[in-house]
Amino acid sequence: MTTAHRPTFDPARGKDALRGPAYHQRLQAAHTKLKFRKAGQGGDGDREVRDLRAELLQAEAAHKAKLHGGPIPDDDSEAPESSTNASKRPLEIANHEADEEDAEAKRRRILEETRDIDADDSEEDDDDDDDSEDDSDDDEDETAELQRELEKIKRERAEKREREERERAAAEQEEKERDIALGNPLLNKPDFNIKRRWDDDVVFKNQARGTDDKGKKKEFINSLLDRRYGGHQDLKLEELQREVLSIKEAVGKSVATNLMNPSPPTSTSSPHFVNGRVPQPRALKSRVFSGEDIGLYFQRYFECFHDYFPIVRLQDPDKCYEKAPVLFWAILMVSARRFAKDSTVLPFLTESVPPEIWSAAAVPPLSVEAINALLLLCAWPLTTIRFIADPSAHYMSLAMTSCYLLGLQSGRGEQPELLRPNYQIRCTDEEAAYTWAGANIITQKVSTYIGIPTTSTSFNQTIEELLDGKASTQFPTHYSVVLECARFSNRVSKTMCAALEGVESISPHLIYMYEEEFAKLQGLMQPELSELDQFVLQSTLLELQSYYFTAPQDLTAEPKMRNIFKAFNTSQSLIQQALKLHSDKLFLAYAPHYVCRTLLLAACIIILGALSPDMRDTPLPSRNGLVQDAISTIKHCSVIGGDISWRGAKMLETYWSFCQMQAPIKVDMTRISQFSHRLGTSLVFECLRQWKRRVESTLPPTSSSTKDQPTNEGTEEGLTKPYPAGVPTDENTAEQDIQFFDWDALMTEFDWSFMPDITPSLNV
Repeated sequence: MTTAHRPTFDPARGKDALRGPAYHQRLQAAHTKLKFRKAGQGGDGDREVRDLRAELLQAEAAHKAKLHGGPIPDDDSEAPESSTNASKRPLEIANHEADEEDAEAKRRRILEETRDIDADDSEEDDDDDDDSEDDSDDDEDETAELQRELEKIKRERAEKREREERERAAAEQEEKERDIALGNPLLNKPDFNIKRRWDDDVVFKNQARGTDDKGKKKEFINSLLDRRYGGHQDLKLEELQREVLSIKEAVGKSVATNLMNPSPPTSTSSPHFVNGRVPQPRALKSRVFSGEDIGLYFQRYFECFHDYFPIVRLQDPDKCYEKAPVLFWAILMVSARRFAKDSTVLPFLTESVPPEIWSAAAVPPLSVEAINALLLLCAWPLTTIRFIADPSAHYMSLAMTSCYLLGLQSGRGEQPELLRPNYQIRCTDEEAAYTWAGANIITQKVSTYIGIPTTSTSFNQTIEELLDGKASTQFPTHYSVVLECARFSNRVSKTMCAALEGVESISPHLIYMYEEEFAKLQGLMQPELSELDQFVLQSTLLELQSYYFTAPQDLTAEPKMRNIFKAFNTSQSLIQQALKLHSDKLFLAYAPHYVCRTLLLAACIIILGALSPDMRDTPLPSRNGLVQDAISTIKHCSVIGGDISWRGAKMLETYWSFCQMQAPIKVDMTRISQFSHRLGTSLVFECLRQWKRRVESTLPPTSSSTKDQPTNEGTEEGLTKPYPAGVPTDENTAEQDIQFFDWDALMTEFDWSFMPDITPSLNV
């Protein structure tokens, strides 16, 4: 029984082992040895007269004896002449009788003996040469010994390196065999370790929290699987969809392949894994991705896509999945746009990644990796987006708001309020700078091609410091050029938004002013920019010149057409640069989506210019070549049949072939203002609207339609437009040409519905 709780003055004792006497360290003797004076410390021996010359000669003799291997003379040797071969003149050292002479007589004798020492300098030089030869021989021997030692060290290191290589190869072979034997996670469940909670797929977690009623058992309700909440029906629906997809693959009706622009062939070489190891296999819903496929997708992303938008700083797939699974799957989806293993990978990821995005966005604040995933889906969006139905604006707003919550606008990665145990959100200053710059770029690009004002006040002092080189993080040249152009476009869009508030038109003088400012900005940039950087500058200039098509109605025709052809020349130069970049490094296959939208704007301007009566003197083959080049650039941006790039190219191609049968038209600048609220993208919408009206005016009228519909006699639209010579004008030919139109795109995107009496006459 212990007695530790009882008060006592007796110290605690461990059983019967009593301690011995203890002494403090400072009570012990510090010095236990007697010290003696040494030479030079003021002893009795220091007061005696020393013969320094004799000591020096004795030391030299001992040194040379040691160097040549001879015997070392004793201290009290009486004949130093016989024990040394020094070149100096030997001095007769006095015998035991000389010890008795006084110091003054000895000093005078030494001075007389050393009076003629300068006469023997030549003899000393000869002796020194002999000594130097001996020293050189010794140095050569030492060099040879060092060379042999160096060769021995090199040989040992080479043997060690070969041994390590053999061990590494054996380990890799063993790991490869183990992966082959145990690589299927469906057959070897114990080896399939995925670091995910069992309820990661649940949207609403911890639903049982707060139910403190006594007598009632707490439980967790999985709303996706419980029959009471409709989860059972969702699972049945997903299972049915998978069965339908498998049936389509069996009968050869899988997802349509992009025949216009086939993806680049996948390299058969083995991928280069990060840190030399294969990533862990991962699963999304019911599909498993092997480690080799994941490593290949990550490698292709950082080789082909990353340089155009380098916001992802984490290249290890396993670490990326641990930090943010949504970024992991976003990278796989972007890489699968061009390097999918089969035709089902990209549709599966397109369907499965958005729920992961919204599930991550439901728990603010988002991490930097989740923000990067949102920005990637804006730069390379889903293949199911349309001109109006585009979620990029929502992703952009979420990303920008999350940047403000994390304090990334300050350029610092760690904020004190986010380092608490509840959040633990931190990143480096480099990650914060790249993410904040990417959010500003995407915000401006998406706002430009969708045609909406920016939803946040971006491009702050941090962006200016990054562009001026005052920050600790330094961007690549291309990323800096894109950021600088985005900042300029942001200022332009804000000014144009304010100018379009009441008048719905923009004065050309305002555009002239910004063109001069942009020319100065180009001069301040680096003198030698790459072709890719020149393409970015031309794209920014074209976005500015697109506002020429929102000119006031009272503007005369001459400045209108001059401004139009200014934009026409910029569009033509942009198309040629895009084709050159694509032929060199498949630029259009990997470029972000906003590049495709800029090329679509350029194609619309080229078609308007080619159809203008002012280009009648230009041969038709030349105009046709310009239009076909513009359409081909949009085709190269297409990923899969039916995506927005494919639809845009098909619509422009069909419109151009249809317009070749018609008389040249005059570009009507007064109707553009109806879409002025869509800012720079108003021209694209207006071109498609004019297309719709022209096709409607050329449809063959029926008896019922002519009776019920009012005529436009006396107006320009009611006049019959002449056809060019040699073009058939019968109704059957017109109906056959109209059959090739992309009616689904028109009806879906631009709300075009046919009358009941016209629809049966078209075999579509």
